[in-house]
Order: sequence, then C-alpha cells, then structure tokens
Amino acid sequence: MVKTTLGRRWLSLFLTLVLSLTLAPAALADDPETDDPPAVTGITAKLNKKELVLTEKGPSEKLELTVTDSNGNKVTDNYTVEWDCGDAATIDEPGNESGKVKPLKAGKTVVTATVTYSPPGGETFTAKAECEVEVLVRVTLELQPSGPLILETEGRLRQETIRATTTPDDAKVTWSSSDSAVAQVGSTDANGHTATLTGRTPGKATITATATQGKSEAEATIDVEVSGIVLSKTDLSVREGNEVDIPTISRFGAARNGTLSFQSADNSVAAVVGTTVEGRGPGTTTITVYAGVDYQEIFTVTVSSNHEVTIEVPRFLTTDTLSFADYLDNFNDQAGGRLSHLTGLYVDPAQGILYYRYNADNGPEGVAQSQDYYYNATGRQKSLGEITFVPNPGYTGSQVTINYTVVSTLHQNSNGRIILNMVKGQASEIQLTGTHSYPARFSSEDFNRICVQNYGAALNYVTFSLPPSSQGVLYTDYVSDDDFGTKITAGTQYRRRDLDSVSFVPAASFSGTATIYYTGRAAGSPGASYTGQVTVTVTRDSPSKGENLIYSCYSGGTVTLDDERFDDYWQNDLNGRGSLNFIRFDSLPAASQGTLYCRYRSASNPGTPAQTGTNYYCGTYTPRLDQITFVPDQYFSGTVYIPFTGWSNNGDRFSGTIEIDVTGSGGAGSIWYDCKPGRTVKFDAGDFNQLSRDLTGRAVDYIQFQNLPNSSSQGWLLHSGSRITSSALSRQYSNGSGSYRIQYLSFQAAGGFSGTVDIPFTGMSANGVSFTGTLTIASDGSGGRDMTIYYTADYGDAAVFDRDDFDNLSWDETGEDVSSVQFEIPSTSRGSLYQGYRSSTSRGSRITSDSTRISASDLDRVAFLPASGFTGTVNIDFTATARNGGGTFTGTVQVDVGQAGTSATARYSTWTAPVSFRSVDLRGGGTLDYIRLTSLPSANEGKLYSIYESSTKGGRAGMGVSYYASQSRGEPIDWLTFVPRAGFTGTVRLPYTGTNTNGSSFQGEVVIDVSPVYGSNHFSDMGMYGAEAQAAVAYLYDSGVVHGISATQFAPQGNITRGDFAVMLYNAFNVDSTSSGGSQAFTDVPAGTYYTEAVNTLHRMGIVNGVGGGKYAPTGNVSRQDAICMVHRAMRSMGWSTGSGGGSLLSSYSDGGSVADYARNDMANAVLKGYLPITNGRLDSNALLTRVDMALILHRVLTY
Repeated sequence: MVKTTLGRRWLSLFLTLVLSLTLAPAALADDPETDDPPAVTGITAKLNKKELVLTEKGPSEKLELTVTDSNGNKVTDNYTVEWDCGDAATIDEPGNESGKVKPLKAGKTVVTATVTYSPPGGETFTAKAECEVEVLVRVTLELQPSGPLILETEGRLRQETIRATTTPDDAKVTWSSSDSAVAQVGSTDANGHTATLTGRTPGKATITATATQGKSEAEATIDVEVSGIVLSKTDLSVREGNEVDIPTISRFGAARNGTLSFQSADNSVAAVVGTTVEGRGPGTTTITVYAGVDYQEIFTVTVSSNHEVTIEVPRFLTTDTLSFADYLDNFNDQAGGRLSHLTGLYVDPAQGILYYRYNADNGPEGVAQSQDYYYNATGRQKSLGEITFVPNPGYTGSQVTINYTVVSTLHQNSNGRIILNMVKGQASEIQLTGTHSYPARFSSEDFNRICVQNYGAALNYVTFSLPPSSQGVLYTDYVSDDDFGTKITAGTQYRRRDLDSVSFVPAASFSGTATIYYTGRAAGSPGASYTGQVTVTVTRDSPSKGENLIYSCYSGGTVTLDDERFDDYWQNDLNGRGSLNFIRFDSLPAASQGTLYCRYRSASNPGTPAQTGTNYYCGTYTPRLDQITFVPDQYFSGTVYIPFTGWSNNGDRFSGTIEIDVTGSGGAGSIWYDCKPGRTVKFDAGDFNQLSRDLTGRAVDYIQFQNLPNSSSQGWLLHSGSRITSSALSRQYSNGSGSYRIQYLSFQAAGGFSGTVDIPFTGMSANGVSFTGTLTIASDGSGGRDMTIYYTADYGDAAVFDRDDFDNLSWDETGEDVSSVQFEIPSTSRGSLYQGYRSSTSRGSRITSDSTRISASDLDRVAFLPASGFTGTVNIDFTATARNGGGTFTGTVQVDVGQAGTSATARYSTWTAPVSFRSVDLRGGGTLDYIRLTSLPSANEGKLYSIYESSTKGGRAGMGVSYYASQSRGEPIDWLTFVPRAGFTGTVRLPYTGTNTNGSSFQGEVVIDVSPVYGSNHFSDMGMYGAEAQAAVAYLYDSGVVHGISATQFAPQGNITRGDFAVMLYNAFNVDSTSSGGSQAFTDVPAGTYYTEAVNTLHRMGIVNGVGGGKYAPTGNVSRQDAICMVHRAMRSMGWSTGSGGGSLLSSYSDGGSVADYARNDMANAVLKGYLPITNGRLDSNALLTRVDMALILHRVLTY
C-alpha cells in the first residue's frame, strides 16, 4: 500500500509541473500592468532655412518642410499645408513636404507654411513655419569692347576706352588689372561706366570689371596683351672669341607676328650667331632684337679681352701717351713667341695719332700704315719699340682701338689690336683766384685729386718753384698783413697735410696771372713723379672789403644770380643813388672752376656762355642778370671770385665781386644689413633715403654700385631676383620709379659666407648733390645652409615642386615639417606659378598674389610654367611656416629652363673681292624657300648689297627682307653681295633665319673670312708695300678702275695726270656717259682721246674744273688736296653725305696751315674719315698724288 501511494504522488507532481510550464506564456501576455501610448496634443512645423537671399529674376530655391507631433514623431499623412508669400516672390510647386520660392522683384517678404493635422478619431491641430526672404536687385554687366584686346606701349593704339553697360543703370563699376605694370586701367566717370585702358609694358594682363548695387554684384573680364618684346636679361658678358646664349625672348601681341632678327651696333665687338652671342672684340655694344620692323628691345653685351688677340689697357688717361716699348712682350706673345714685325698699324685720326720717335730732337714722324715695324730691328729697319700713341685732345669717346697685323718669323699673319679704355685725365694745373685782401689759399684736395685721377695713388708731397717777387710770395700759415706766417722755400717737400696752409700773397702793385710750378710725388715705392702748375689770377678788391655778393652750392649743383641782391648791394651796402641798371663781368671763371651761362636750363640745354663786356640788366631788359647761372666743373671745389662793374640808372659806376663757395659733395655714409649664409636680405629704400637726407638734406634720387661682391665666397646682388653682373655696374637704381628700383634690390649670401662684405656705391640726391656710401652685409657664419631648392625644366615644360624638398629645409631650419608656403610672384615674362597643377592640359589655377598661402599637402601640385620662348634661370623667393609653432623661414626656388635651337653655316673667303652668296650654300636640310637676315655687317666690316653692280650702283640689303632661292619668288639670294671695307681683315658673321618650302624654319649663318693681301697677282713692283696698299690696287684693278703702266708694272710711286685721274674717277663712280651732253668742255681735250668722255662728263657734273683760259691741262699732275676735292665732289654728285671735318682738325698737323682755303673743309673731312693716307705725320697737301695713294683713297671712299 505504501509503495502504491508514493507512486501516485510522484505522478501528480509531474503533471502539475507540465501544466504550469504550458500555461505560463499566456499568463505573461495578458499582463494587466502594460499602458497605451500618450495621446497627441499638438504639432510643430519647421522649414530648413530661416532666411533666404535671392536675386531678382534669378533661380528659385527650394524650402523643405518637416512636421512632428507632440510625441516627437514625424507626421507623414493626415495633414495639409497652405503656403503664403508676399509680392516679392511666389511659391512654385507647393506641396506638403516642400515649396520652391521664385523671386519676382526686389524687396523683402516672409514665406509662411501653415500646417493643418487631423489624426483619425482625434482633435485637429495647426502650426506655422516662416522664412524671411530678401530679393536683391539683379545686376548685369556687359563690356564693350569685350576683348581680347591688343594694345601698344606708345602711339594711338596705346589706349583703349572701355564702356560698361549695367542694369540697373546706376550700378557702380570698379576696375582692376592683374598686372598693372603691363596694363593699367582707371575709370573716367563717377560711376565707373567708362574706363581708360593703357598699355605700359609688353606682357599679358586680365582686366576685371565689377558692378555692384547694394549687396548685388556682377563681374566681367577682358584679356589684354600689350605688344612688344621682353628679354630675360638686358646685360650679357662674354670673353672675346667665346659665345653666350642670347637672352630668352618673350613676344606679346602684334610682336608675335613679326620675324625675329638681330642687329649689333658694332659687329666687331659682338654679334648674334644663331641662338648665341659671339664675342668678337673687347668693348661694350648693344644688340637690338627686332620683331618685324615695329617692335624692338635692346640688350647690352660686354666683351672682355683675349690676350691672344687683344692687349687691353683698362685705364688710360687722355693726358698720357702710350709707348709701344712697354708692350713688346705682349706683341711677341701674340705671335707665339716668334714675332718678326707689325704692319698695317692704324688708328682713327679722331682718336689720336701714332708717331715714330715721338721725342726725337728734330720732331716726330708719323707711322705709315704700309710700313713694317720690327721687334728686333737691324740696319735701316724701323723699331717697333719707338712707336708712341698720342690721344687726340678733342676725343671724348670711351675707347681707342689701334689695329695692326702681327707677322711671325714663320711668315704667319694674324690680326691684333690694342684697346685703351679712356679716362678723362685731369690736367696737372690748378687754377685759383685771389685779391690783395683775399690771397689765394691752396687746397690739399686739389693736389691730391690730380695725383689720384692721373696716377692712381694718393699724393705724398710736392716741391715748389718760387714765383717772381714782383708778382707775389708763397707763405704757409698766412693770417693777415700783420702776420704773414713763413715763406715757402724752393725744393722743400710739403706733405699733403701742409698744403692747406699755403697761400699766394700778391705784391702790392701786381694784378694779372701768376704761374707757380711744382713737382708732385705720388705715394708708393717708388711713387710716380710729375710736374704741374698753379695759376693764380689776381683781381682788384671790391670797394668795401667783406661785402662780396656771396653764393654757395655743392659740386654738381648750380647757382643762379638774383638781380634784387645786386640792386640791394648797390643801394644799401654801397649807399648808391638810384637803382641798378646793369652789370658787366670784368673777367670770367677759369674753365677748371666752371662756366657762367645765360639762360641755362640743364646740362643738355645749357644756353650760351656769358661774355665780358656784355650788359646784363636788372629787371625785364634782356639779356637779364637773373638768367645768369654758374655751373661748377665736376672736379672743382673751392671758392670762385668773379669781378664785375655795375652802372646805376643815374649813370654812377661801381665795382664788386661775386664769391661762390663750391663744396665737393654731400659726404659719405654706410648702410648695414645682417644676412645668414644661404639666405636673402631685401634692401629697404628707406635706408638709402635716410642716408641721403643725413648727407645732403634731401631724399635719394638714385644709386649706382661701384663694385660687386665675390660670388663664390660672399654672394650676389640681385634685382627682381636676377643677378647683377659687372656689365650692369653703370646702371642707376632709382627711388620709386623706372625699371630698375632700389626697392627691388637684395643680397643673396653664399652658403659659406661669413664675416662682412662691403659694397661701395655712389648716390645722387633729389637736389642734385652727389654722395658716396658703403653697403655692409654681415654674417657670423651660423645657420649657414643653402636655402635654395633647385629644379630644372625642359624648354616649354613645367617644373613641378616636391613637398619633401620644403620639408627637408623646414626640418633642418626649425626641427619641424613645413606647414604652409607663400611664394613671391615671378615676372610674367619668365613664367607663372600654378597650384593644383596636374598636366600641361590641366594646369589648375594661376597664383597671382604673394599673399596666397599654399598648404603643405598641396605643394606637390605647385608648378612653375615657363613663359612662351623663355629659357634661363628664374629665382622665386618664398616664406615658409613650420608646423607646431616652429616659426617661419625664407628660401628660394631656382628653376633652370633649357633652350632649343639649331643652325646651318655657309662659309666664304676673300682677300678684297666682293663675295656673292649662293642659295645652295645656305640650305638647312630641306628645300630652301627664302632667308631673312637677322644682322648686317658693321660699318667697320663692310657693306652688304641686295643688287650689286658696283660700289656706287646697287641696293643695300636689309634685315627682315625675304631673299628667295628662286628668282621667280622675289629678290634672289644669289644677288646678295658682300664688299669688304678697305683695311678690314677678319671674320664677318651674318646670321639669318631660313624657311623651307614646307614651312619649317631654321637658324643659319654666313661666315666670310677676309684675309690680308700679301703679294700681288698682277704687278711685280707692289711687293714692298703693305697689305692695305696691295689690297687697294688689287680691288681697283679687278673692278676695272685702274690699270698698270705695263702688264707687270703698276708704278706705285708714279704721279697721276689730270686726264688719268678723271678716267679713274669716271670708272670708280661708274658714271653714266649720257651725262656728258653736247660739245667738248675744254680746248685742250680734243675728241677721241681715252680721257675725253671722262673729262667732259665730269665737268658737266661739276666734279672737275679747268685751270683757266678754257683749258683742262690733262697732262698736268694732280696735287693731293686737288684730288681730295675732286673725290668729294664726285661723292656729292652721287648723293653721298660728305660731312665736315672742321678746319681746326688740320691744326694738329705740323703742315696743316699749308692747306689751301678752298680745300680745307674737304681735306679735314678726309682726315677725319681716314680717306687720306698720311706719312710721317704730315698732310703734304701740295705734294703730287702718287698712284698708290690714289688707290688707297679710292678704295677707302668706295668701301667705307
């Protein structure tokens, strides 16, 4: 029983458990504790914008509406929306979720969206949402002309008027230019609706016009190009015999269409050959770059000498003489150590004269061009060492060139020259004035200046020769007539410091000029010794001692007299009656002190020199006293006394003295900058202004550097990022205007620069006072790393920057990577910077402002794109900011852009004969169509003709003219002919641009070697004459102008009859025989002789005259001066300009006075132009003309 009961109990428990588990989920689901959601009590409406600004008649803008109930749930159905808007706008496409606001007219309104929500079985709710709308006036802008435009830098096309049309009409327009240095724009009316666009310099610019009305604006742009040429460099330096690349040429506007050509002002110095400039001889010249005929730009080329060809004297005084004995070793070196002799010696007579035995007791003789002068002279040979060059006192040029031919003992010939760089020599004379009351006081600066300028060293001492006691006495420490000081003794050495105490005290009865001779000794071991003189002009005292009319000025300034001061001097100082009428100058200042001018305006327009004995009036009568100006000599400092006599209106007469104190200059000072190695420091124009004000009282006008730092150890001077070279030392940098400005100057230190560098300069103030200064740049050598990042680019390709390069610089400088960089903007003539650059077709945007900050992450897409045609180096300065507060630093990106170009060469050679071109020689690889010359021969080399019959008949060739391979196309290449100048030997280079029939072009060059003539192919009696004489005879013989007296004899020293000379002139000038006209001109010139036609024709033309009595005297001989006159008349009959040499030129020759009056002008011109052969320094005007001299004269006249 027990067991049965237990079993039932376990079964009951099991069933209960199963039933509980089954019913549990239902019990949980029917939990009476769970609440229903809260009822909706309201709604909220919201627009996505509270304010909206639209433009009248502009695009609509969509407003989006969101509705939520009080439980925060978005309402999506059972609601309606009513949109409302004022007159300024309307609602397009209204809906429950959005509406488009369409602007209608200017004004303000409110857009309201009213929402009504009716949930099922519930209460209806409403809500509103608002947006304030402002509709702005619609502004439109149109420009006329709309561009693109091409302007010029001068002439009628320089300016363009631009008119802006706006809506509304009263919208204000403002204008700007992306590069005002290229094109400048400015409005000409109050609202800016009219503007004037002005081309300033060649280049590109974008003109932007912005029209504004209230908050509305519109913008329009015009692209502008200003026509012209921009060069990457304006100064080049090259060594004689070497080449340098031409500057990169950028052409803009109409200049793009012109053919590019080049013209050297002196091909003997430098010329363009292909894409390079060839240095041919020492000196400085300019090369003009032409784009067609309307556009040109100039760059300067300085060629340094090559000692194998040129002996250059860097500083030669106009007062010195040059002895060839001092240069014998140089001549020998030019012959490779095997010098035999020099021949063909020639210098332009306007520059000076070569003498043989200049100091001979019986006087010197001239150097003959056809004579040989030997290195080791023996027997009757003339010695090279006894030649002396004496400058022409009237020559004002900067260089003298002495040409010659070097002949070695191996009979090898080469050309040589001496180049003298002329420096104005200060005559060793000091001119002073004084009176008995004011004895002349000496100045040590006068003596020292002469010594330094002439001998390059400071003065050590002088010794005096004493003047006659009847004239006066020299004293030291003179004070007054009561204290004369100490007499000067002859032969005593007076040091520089002693000379300021020396005075010349005139004898009581003396007036006039006293001359005091002295001997100077320059400092050094041993210093140069020289002689000089002091000239003292003693004038009478003014009526009242101490009452001179006193003026003062700086050297370089001027003093203009004031007639009111003279009138006051007469009436008040001298108590005169009446007013001043006029004055007369009793004497004028010495030329070494300065000049008095009447109506002086400027150095280029000085008026006329004042005269003694001329009345200069007070008031309005002319010439007026207040129009008299004293201009000091540039080297003078001291006191000038000018005595005068005056007359009053009452006829009273009085005397006085004008005293003018001239001080040397504004003084000297220095400017200091610090610059770490590898860095760049910019100069501040304010520093130079302050220095000028301290020294002269006025701001600086310009400065000029006197020397440059050592580029390898110290650094470079830069202007606008370009290095300043020695050829630019003559350039002036102005204060705030012009192409070259102080504010664009900077110094870039070399990587190893340490210590200081002094850069001397001179300055000129705004009031014309000169001063000197030193620019001192210091570095302690620390922080010295090269802060330059270097890139290269092929011609026309971009240089893309690399962020890593900037990070490396930043890390080395600050210990942090770079954060951002700001770049200085390069000149558009060189190229442009772009950001976001990807490729040549995806350049990104141009960087136009140096305030643009480029983040580090964008540096890999910054690129420099060279301007079209540009090659060379561009320096782009930058300022970088480091990360994490690392500070800022500066550096430079340097981009070197490569150059392209090819050339072809045609070479010819000649002795004297004209050279004809052949088109087949000028081909450049294709089928040649035409060429255009880009340079012409210099006057020293010869002439190039396009059509050549003779030297008197033919057309001169020109640059930019097309010369064709086929005559059917135009002027043929085969007609081009070069005629060498008489006396010229060397190489002529004529560059050209060739164009093939397929349109391709190339650069070419014609090279003509002109060799000296030694030996005659025609006459056996010319062997003893020089190369030029042989060349002249050969040229005239080959041209049919002259013949020999036999098949083998020319008879060079034979005289010429008048009939023969007429025939020679007739042939030389290729005279048209139809000019001979009717009957015979002279009774002794019968019909049928070999000279009849020539004499009759030349007489009809006014070239030859008879001897009187109706006779010509054809068998009589011709004098040298008569031959020169006939030649000049023949030249004038051809329309040639013969000029005027000025009769005074003849006075420098010992027999110049023997020239007949009728021949003086023609003879002087022949001497000046170098036509006349001169031997032994004599003109020999009345001597009979020899046949060899005739040949020299005609050859020179026909080819000069």
